[in-house]
Amino acid sequence: MKKKKAKAVKKGPKKAKLRTKISKPLAWLEKYLMRVHRRMPTMVMPRTIRSFVPNPAKKHRTLGNCCIEDKSITLATHTHKVVYKGGRKKRVLVPLSHLEILQTFAHELSHLAYENHDYEQEWYGRTIFHTFGLTESCPHCSGKGVIPARYENT
Repeated sequence: MKKKKAKAVKKGPKKAKLRTKISKPLAWLEKYLMRVHRRMPTMVMPRTIRSFVPNPAKKHRTLGNCCIEDKSITLATHTHKVVYKGGRKKRVLVPLSHLEILQTFAHELSHLAYENHDYEQEWYGRTIFHTFGLTESCPHCSGKGVIPARYENT
């Protein structure tokens, strides 16, 4: 009686798992965080990424916050806009674009490595942002071409 040979099972490379807890409104950030983790394996990764929506009654000056001891990052998903309606001012919440959130995310990730706002922190934030691989439409050719997105350290 002939024995059947066991079929060889192909095993691919092991996927790195994130230990970062990400809030549901920012769940789409996981793809970009994995990309950064693959390209920059020695980078300090955050433990938690939280989102917040600012209170419309209060002034809102920051888009993100970073706690170095807890390794947690808090990102805003909305910002204020002043609308004049019936001769009165009213603050309205406007959602931030993914590009603005990713710029803030890169900025706060760079603060985990460099605490102060200096050229090293700005360079590191720009490097992280460019690993995201984002593009914008070209302003010179009427939006037909694409160029890499610009990082603005705010």
